[in-house]
Amino acid sequence: MRRPCRGPWSLGKGAAVGIDHSLTADYPLAVLFAAAVVTLLSFGPASVLAQPPTTDTMHGASTESFTGPACDGEDALITITWRGVLHTTAFDDGRYHITGTLHGWFTWEQGGETYSGHFTQSFGENVNGRNHNNTFTLNGEGWGTDGRKVQVKDVAHVATNANGETVVEFEAFSVTCR
Repeated sequence: MRRPCRGPWSLGKGAAVGIDHSLTADYPLAVLFAAAVVTLLSFGPASVLAQPPTTDTMHGASTESFTGPACDGEDALITITWRGVLHTTAFDDGRYHITGTLHGWFTWEQGGETYSGHFTQSFGENVNGRNHNNTFTLNGEGWGTDGRKVQVKDVAHVATNANGETVVEFEAFSVTCR
């Protein structure tokens, strides 16, 4: 059984292809992904076929709080402040490409200690008539008031073929406090 990942570094449910990546709407990736979907849906079938490739760039920023994994396997209330950019390209034959990067700061309190640091999160999606690929990375680093170094890492990838079958799927997520 696949472990649902939690945190701003999670991939969401790819509704178009039915892939479960376990993202809820509380995360910043969801905000950018939703903006990408709205952008892509604005290219109705007639306009996609009639138009040359269209490229859009969107910038965003937010402060959000959520419960996620922290030191020693415990959950904590994590607050992040991020800025990000999302690029979308839609081609006249229905192909599209989405890529985005977020950079920001995190903080949480746990066991009387405060942990804070910075993170960078990147993701990309490519769709054509033959396959669908999603890739996601997260790297974060910080320090606790107790002197512990915090590292948050995640890498995930999902690939489907033209039949909608998942042919590759993996995720490696970790929070290390030492």
